[in-house]
Amino acid sequence: MAQEEQWMPIQVPKLSLDGSNWVVYYVRLKWAMQTNSFEDHARANSPLADYLAAGTIGNVTVQARWMKEENVIRLVLGSILPDTTFNRIKVMKQQG
Repeated sequence: MAQEEQWMPIQVPKLSLDGSNWVVYYVRLKWAMQTNSFEDHARANSPLADYLAAGTIGNVTVQARWMKEENVIRLVLGSILPDTTFNRIKVMKQQG
């Protein structure tokens, strides 16, 4: 988020175990990410040049903003993924 702004509420349905709601899940997640300016997080593991150029905003450093947004994304994904999928991702993240 390159500028100080209010985050919009994120309303994404939980992904069904059988994937039957994949299209609705995917589109709503994509829209939520776009609405909250989280596209950079989907494209990169660290802040991109335009994100870095914004510098410190409201006494919050670039790295602190990036990590806060990363944590929000993790929180949202953790609440909308089936537990089995979440656990697989969590294990993969811990290993690598």
